[in-house]
Amino acid sequence: MRPTLALTILLLMAATTFAQPEDQWFRFYGGESGLHSINEYDKLPDGEYVCIGTTSHFNPPNYLDIAVVKVGRDGDRIWRRIFRQGPQPGSIRRLDDGGYAFTVEEYMTSVIRLDTFGNLVWECEINEDWVSLVDVVETQNGDLLTVGDKWIDSHYEIFVAQISSTGTLIWSHQIPSEYNCYATDIESRPNGGYVVFGSMHPDESDDVNFYMMFLDEAGLEESLYIYPADGTHYLRQGIVLENGYLLVGHDDYPESQGEAIRTDLNGAVLWESAYTGGVRLDGVTAMVDGGFAFCGYNEVQQWEKHSWILKANADGDIEWELFREDEDYYWLKRISADDTGVLYGFGAAAPEGMMWILGRPEPEPAPQVTIVPLNDYPIRMPADGGNIRYFLDLKNDRDVLLDVQIRRRAFTPGETHVSLSDGPNLTLPPNSQQTFENLYQPVPGWAPPGNYAFIVELLDAETDSVIAEDSVVLRKFE
Repeated sequence: MRPTLALTILLLMAATTFAQPEDQWFRFYGGESGLHSINEYDKLPDGEYVCIGTTSHFNPPNYLDIAVVKVGRDGDRIWRRIFRQGPQPGSIRRLDDGGYAFTVEEYMTSVIRLDTFGNLVWECEINEDWVSLVDVVETQNGDLLTVGDKWIDSHYEIFVAQISSTGTLIWSHQIPSEYNCYATDIESRPNGGYVVFGSMHPDESDDVNFYMMFLDEAGLEESLYIYPADGTHYLRQGIVLENGYLLVGHDDYPESQGEAIRTDLNGAVLWESAYTGGVRLDGVTAMVDGGFAFCGYNEVQQWEKHSWILKANADGDIEWELFREDEDYYWLKRISADDTGVLYGFGAAAPEGMMWILGRPEPEPAPQVTIVPLNDYPIRMPADGGNIRYFLDLKNDRDVLLDVQIRRRAFTPGETHVSLSDGPNLTLPPNSQQTFENLYQPVPGWAPPGNYAFIVELLDAETDSVIAEDSVVLRKFE
């Protein structure tokens, strides 16, 4: 019998089933990098990642800034951008033009647009009370659709807004519900429109259920699918598959367990799986063998969390699971995979952001350059100008000597890069760190008002290629 295309695909999938990886290693983004936690990521076409989280590096410990970090396949930091104090970030997305957009959940709720280099382009504030934004997606015409929650009449309803590609609010509205309804993610649907994933109270009881809501192009409700179950079932992530959807989260009582619901394109349940043993399921990614990788943590006791990864087949059945049991607080929030089965976990290893890479040997770490501002942060420059005051940390974790050059640049409100100065040339001994104190960069009074980025690059002295960079953003007033 001649094999059908479907049979051929199934055979290929079976041949590429991924076993539990032996190689595994971490990259941490605390210390000089200043990243407290990685909350969300988006995978870039070249296999790199842009991540968003929080940092307290420039503020007292009780204050957090938003941090956006681009990292390579090896987990090495490519660049880092720090934004304003106080809010909690939502999700981040790569846009079709190569830039990025992310949401701010609380306190001056907004959507922020960045360029390809992570520099601020615009910020659109949602000037409504009690709104929290959790996710954003790009529309077909380049606008942005953002989703979140709004407290109204003693309960939460889904809040949706459309923002133009230039940062102007076009419209916003709530989707009425009788009981609390919380949004988690928004995605484009394969057959047009959008899908919102989240959790809701279906009635006056304490039960919480997963839901999935289809929206049309105007952000209006088309259909709602509720997946009833006794208990408190909080959805943590929903993803779109080629022929359906996958909703994942956890039920906290009487014991935490991970839960996954697989549906077709019309919201009908194909299978449900529960993963017991006190685990909380926070993230999921589809793999090229047709299966899925889940991540989260096992809370042994208060303030002791062990990272957890589970590989399941296309029907949700466990193939293997892995706990990281040698640390007090390792918590995976999101997970990704490449076509070879290498897994990338993102989360927190208190008090640092972390990336857990499984499935290939650990490479040499890249060198790092870090700007430590001495100005009050965020930096605001008066109309007559002033100085950016800073320390500069250079770090070489390799076992070889590096010859490098320092280059300083500025990204101006006209969205152009301006060279400030080159040099000096330096030699970094193996496994060393150097700090240059009391440096400053003048900002002249004639410089136009707007948002700037001050960028310091570390170049290979032989090839003149950039091997590390860091920046701080500032605003100059009129």
